[in-house]
Amino acid sequence: MSTSTEYISAFEAEQLVHDIQKLDISQFGGEVWERQHEVLERLNIQAHFNLKSNNEEYITQALIVSKKIEIVVHNLLITSLWKTNVFPYLLEHLISQDSLKTYFMIFSEASLVNLMQVVLFEKEAFNQIGDSMMPFLDYLVQKVVFLCTVTTTEEEPLKLANSLDSVSEQKWIQRNTADLNFSVAINSLASLRYITDSVDCLELSVLNRILKSQDNLVVLLERAPWMRCTTSKDTVQLFHDNKWQNIKNENIEVLGQIEAQVWLSLYNLLMDRECRRIYTYTKHNQQIILRLKDLLNELLIDQLPILVDLKRYLEELTMMNVPEATAVPAFSGIEAVMYKYV
Repeated sequence: MSTSTEYISAFEAEQLVHDIQKLDISQFGGEVWERQHEVLERLNIQAHFNLKSNNEEYITQALIVSKKIEIVVHNLLITSLWKTNVFPYLLEHLISQDSLKTYFMIFSEASLVNLMQVVLFEKEAFNQIGDSMMPFLDYLVQKVVFLCTVTTTEEEPLKLANSLDSVSEQKWIQRNTADLNFSVAINSLASLRYITDSVDCLELSVLNRILKSQDNLVVLLERAPWMRCTTSKDTVQLFHDNKWQNIKNENIEVLGQIEAQVWLSLYNLLMDRECRRIYTYTKHNQQIILRLKDLLNELLIDQLPILVDLKRYLEELTMMNVPEATAVPAFSGIEAVMYKYV
């Protein structure tokens, strides 16, 4: 199978969007799925091109007008479910049949996440997620938890051996799966941030669920998996535009886009009046949130000035008397959220 990258006009986009349909997990990898993957990847590429070129965002508008946002989210969750619960058991069989198609099957999650990253910039798209909001939020929180636990180290690219035996192909697929899992998790942070931009529109149950992710976001900032050491003493690597890029040590404190998304998510959750009203602090989660004080320096605030209000709030939180926690989470406030999506 192949994915066309040629230009899509607004008229053609409407036709492609019209054909998007909900998939069942049993259809994954079949002919219907193949056609939809090609369509969604073309839409994804064009949507990102429009965004970077400051063109009219007609891909997003077509999805909104056709009311396909919830369907895209549904298919994303189905894809994640398949990758987690089915793919490991079919890996050897799939590679023996068609290793390239196998790659596209694991890559499809990245296409859908990247498309949502653009689409959710529009609040109207956010409003169309509907009943899929809770499982979608659980999915995003799982990605945060994954990033809090993943270890990133500089590695040599794994090249497919000349002899294309099943073992070498399997290693290549597994390595690419790991790389894609990291990229998907990083790109999910934008969608989480856009949801926090609209906390005033969330149902109470969803708002309660997202507030439980506050501690996770603090740990994420501390671990900063989007940055890793290299063999060179003069440079580190920063994950940007879906690839690792070398930066000089003196530029480490320059605020990157990924880190900014996390700070903005925390700002939205901690500074919103309704969130403050319903969130219950204990000594344990108070201590976790207050660890942000060690990360808030003047250089960071200069780059993201709204954080001065967050710094002021943390000073107030320091003086707040809160009860002891009845039960302390096992891993620095990280709550592993599991979901079922049918």
